Amino acid sequence: MLVLRRLLLALSLAAVPATARATLLWDGDASKGTGVFGNLQPVNGTIAVVDDPTYGKVFKIVCNDNGATKARSEVSRMAGVTLSNSGDYYVAWRSKWGPLPTKAGKWQVLSQIHLDGPGSVGGPVPFGLSVPGDGKMHFNAQDPTGKSTSMWDHDLPLDSWHRYVVHTKMGETLETGLCEIWFDGVKQTLTNGKQSIPCAMAHANSGSYWKWGVYRSGSGGPIGQSVHYLQRPMMGTTYADVAEDGPKGGAGGGGSGGADAGAGGGGAGTGGASGTGGASGTGGASGTGGTGGASGTGGAMSTGGATGTGGASGTGGAMTTGGAKGTGGASPDPEGPDPEEPPAPTKHGSGGGCRMAPAPGAPAWLVVGLALLLRRRLRRTS
Repeated sequence: MLVLRRLLLALSLAAVPATARATLLWDGDASKGTGVFGNLQPVNGTIAVVDDPTYGKVFKIVCNDNGATKARSEVSRMAGVTLSNSGDYYVAWRSKWGPLPTKAGKWQVLSQIHLDGPGSVGGPVPFGLSVPGDGKMHFNAQDPTGKSTSMWDHDLPLDSWHRYVVHTKMGETLETGLCEIWFDGVKQTLTNGKQSIPCAMAHANSGSYWKWGVYRSGSGGPIGQSVHYLQRPMMGTTYADVAEDGPKGGAGGGGSGGADAGAGGGGAGTGGASGTGGASGTGGASGTGGTGGASGTGGAMSTGGATGTGGASGTGGAMTTGGAKGTGGASPDPEGPDPEEPPAPTKHGSGGGCRMAPAPGAPAWLVVGLALLLRRRLRRTS
């Protein structure tokens, strides 16, 4: 009888859909504070948690002009997570932009996957959500040679919330990697005419990490303040993990590969930035703490204070930067150099790629039938 009861329990568990047991690898819920990120980079602005009338606690990322020099204000890395070069990830978030001034010929990047570690120096930026001033947003990818192509184009929505899900099968070649995109819950047809497109989001001798915020070129002159509101970025291994606002009960801490080191290599060099409408490279680690915290590549940084040339990386609350930075008052890019005028992206070529389908569960009719038979047998023997 005990064996029959155990079998009945196993059948009951098999009948539960996989989506009901969905979990997250990382949960960037703003109610947990800015510590959900491995690094904060408010180099030319501020990062704070604010209240939104629709979604509650959200991140507010502000980027200001920096004269004729490129500017950035970004949240960087998923705290406690290291991406695998062969991983299969679903990353979701909501964004609302406004004000977001754009200008033709002045690249701006609002989210990106960046290379990490020794192999990242001079390497391409695998992915970037770009707004180059043509009235559209472009999900661009760069291949291992640095060539930028547009995976998906859409009118740029301002002052309204929209949800994005990006499925990346990480691979170091176009034959082993793929990307899929959902916009406001609808799976998108990409620039190759299909719903899946080959990509190389991983690169040999390099890791990868995500960023959100505003990063823009210095060429083209001042355009004014940009504001990026970010609501609950998250990552899982299936679409069900990140569907809507994800499974109830929060997320696990670390993903595959253990803890994030919190320090990165330099940014993109020649070919490191994407084209007009392409993602510009960022890569170094510049962790910042709360007001008065420490900066990973720039010493202790306080509100209006001076940035030194070293120091530990930390995470913390909102931060406003100002004053002199670096030796002699210059403002070195913590992510390393990249071109000011990257080449224009082209439409992506032929499709391809493959996706892993989840293993199907037992048919419902079989589970129900066996369960009824077992229950009847248990009643007879009780």
